Amino acid sequence: MALLLSTLAALAAVPAGAKDKDDDPVPAAVEKLAECRGIADDAQRLACYDREATALIAATEEGSVRIVDSEEVKSIRRSLFGFSVPRIGLFGGGKEKGEEEEVKLLQTTVTRVQSLPHGKYLFTIAEGDAKWQTTDAPLALRKPKVGDGVEIERAALGSYWVRFEGQRSVKGKRVE
Repeated sequence: MALLLSTLAALAAVPAGAKDKDDDPVPAAVEKLAECRGIADDAQRLACYDREATALIAATEEGSVRIVDSEEVKSIRRSLFGFSVPRIGLFGGGKEKGEEEEVKLLQTTVTRVQSLPHGKYLFTIAEGDAKWQTTDAPLALRKPKVGDGVEIERAALGSYWVRFEGQRSVKGKRVE
């Protein structure tokens, strides 16, 4: 019932027919549910909602429709930080009213560290178990430890700045 109410609330927030050609396609099950709003007779409208809500719930159970909340979208976007992901709107990639900007700075924790030749490090972060590597090796960089905080910031031309526990930033890249 909570799923039905949240779905109905989401549909009510969008005016009927207010769909740009650039918008992501709406699943047929959701479109059919939205069409129920146009039925004037209360009993027929309720029957339509019951029928289409049941179809929508069945579609989510079989996996043809997936409903995600904004917190799950944020988590997915954070776990994909460092990868080039096309702007398809699947994880909030478009620029719509009220939508969060693209992640430019990720603050997280180091979960594993491996020393590499020439003073570089391979490290894993908490978000998505992502593996990153430093590509610079400044002389003053202290070896990061498991549990250290790390900031990874998007830089120019697809590069990234990595800063361990307030140290100087070094260049880095996501490797996995």
